[in-house]
Amino acid sequence: MGERGYGSVLALALLFGGVLLVGLASDVSRMVVTWREVSHLAHTAAETAAGWVDPGALYRGELVVDTEAAEAAAVGIASGPDRSVEVDANSEEVCVTVEQQVSPGITRLVGGASKTMAVTACAAPRRG
Repeated sequence: MGERGYGSVLALALLFGGVLLVGLASDVSRMVVTWREVSHLAHTAAETAAGWVDPGALYRGELVVDTEAAEAAAVGIASGPDRSVEVDANSEEVCVTVEQQVSPGITRLVGGASKTMAVTACAAPRRG
């Protein structure tokens, strides 16, 4: 007689577990999508920025990065809402670091915390 209602409690627990699993899958997929986006932006910004070379040096046959133009180009490409961009450019190479926060959805109920997706990409001008 003490087992009355046990099935309802078990069904409710299974339903809650199922919702948490769907939420976890959703949060993980959001993190993967954000990481891919940040990675693409960092690589594209670094490669584009490395293409900004000093014209005077180019006429002398040297490939020298125009650091000011490269930094402006990289920030212009990779910046966006809730995203930070850091550019480290010198005469030979441009490195771009892009960071973006990803907040959990339903897994926040069980202690899920925000994660920072950060990717650094470097590129250098080359003849070709």
